[in-house]
Amino acid sequence: MFESMNSTLSYESATQGSTYPPRQPDDTVIQPGSIKPQTQDAEFLANIIARETGKILKSQTSAGDSNRCLPVVGVDRGSGWGPNSRILLDRLTQTVRRHDPRRAVITYCNERQPDTFGRLATYHQNESQERIYRGLLCGSFLDQLLPSSSVTIVTSNAALHWLDLKHRTMERVAFSQRNVHCLAKIAAIQWRYFMQNIAAELTPGGKLIVSFVGRNSAAAEHVPLQLLQLAIRDVLHEKVGPEQLDFRLAIPIYLRTLPEIRRPFQDRSLSLVLEKCQLAYQPCPYFEQFKRDRDRQRYASEFTQFVRGFSSVALMQWLHGVAPESRAQQLVSDIYQNVQARILSDPQRWTMSKHRVIVIAAKA
Repeated sequence: MFESMNSTLSYESATQGSTYPPRQPDDTVIQPGSIKPQTQDAEFLANIIARETGKILKSQTSAGDSNRCLPVVGVDRGSGWGPNSRILLDRLTQTVRRHDPRRAVITYCNERQPDTFGRLATYHQNESQERIYRGLLCGSFLDQLLPSSSVTIVTSNAALHWLDLKHRTMERVAFSQRNVHCLAKIAAIQWRYFMQNIAAELTPGGKLIVSFVGRNSAAAEHVPLQLLQLAIRDVLHEKVGPEQLDFRLAIPIYLRTLPEIRRPFQDRSLSLVLEKCQLAYQPCPYFEQFKRDRDRQRYASEFTQFVRGFSSVALMQWLHGVAPESRAQQLVSDIYQNVQARILSDPQRWTMSKHRVIVIAAKA
């Protein structure tokens, strides 16, 4: 642990019932004034955090709970390098302060890469306000990172659809199976492992409040991943035969369906109660802008920058096992040029349809 220096989206409810995410540059690859979908998602999730935190604080006060005298502890898992994580944790802090200005608040950001901490710390410096403390945690978001029964709120935005192919849970998957055909198995193992550790960390009454990308059916495809897989195939086809590479492992993302998300909560030994599981369709914001201005070049450029923003670090890591480092940077550039050319040639075909998942669970 390292301690630093001192929306209006519509969600349809379905409530029945890297590698590690690389250092996500949030939306900073998009030019100023452009659409920032990840920031919009973070603001939406922050509103939910405020609402649920308020419920916990009111419940503690009305019940005379001894925990009402303890600090409120919040953790953002898979923080990237800062801006959107700060939105989430600031809303938690503001909510606590409105309820009880004297109560201490401790917030942690979690990243696996220590070299990210310098930039992350600039967004999470301790402030002059009394009893507000901020810290950084190094480690996989899958693992238990804090003592048992010590955390009030665990949150995460746009991280939990990533698989960690270097995590110890991979020992449960036979080496020969580590390909696209077992991504669902890896995702199931890591999702359950994550839930077990969150259940351990949360104090009774504490909550898990997370948002990530899912899918509405097992057959659904995610357009950004399709674009990347096709571009990788085209660019690397001449150098490495497609039969020797599983292009989907370059960007190890698995989009879970609602049944897959709910499955761990069906085990009564897990001390987490699923309160809400929502899947909502979100139209492509870049394409919505394109329908208004018909600027094909802008649409292709901004959509490609969005794809590059979440995938470039993972792609570079994967390419190190495919090509010499001196060639990897050029291959990355060629891949994103291929992505942009595809979007430019047929904007209506390459339209991102994103299904955002919101999960809220409480520690029993």
